[in-house]
Amino acid sequence: MKISIKHLLGILTFILPLTLWAQDKKEIRSIDDIPRFSYKIDDKASVVYQDKEKFDILYKQVKNDYTQLLEEYSFKDKTLRKDILNTLKQIDFY
Repeated sequence: MKISIKHLLGILTFILPLTLWAQDKKEIRSIDDIPRFSYKIDDKASVVYQDKEKFDILYKQVKNDYTQLLEEYSFKDKTLRKDILNTLKQIDFY
């Protein structure tokens, strides 16, 4: 079976970025490996929760940090990955 150069380039264009992307990820083996985040709020948590504008600011910070975790790290413990996805899901329901 012959593969044309055009097809080979198409395949490499798809596979090469995936390979490079997978190699760049840092590994998380346990909960101790997860970076810690902190968020400064100027009011009580109940006030931030009830104020849509203040909550949106906090929400964007949390979503950005958790999404970045999924993009930059690979997870040996799949439960940790699930926990991060569940957190993102829960804050999306607000």
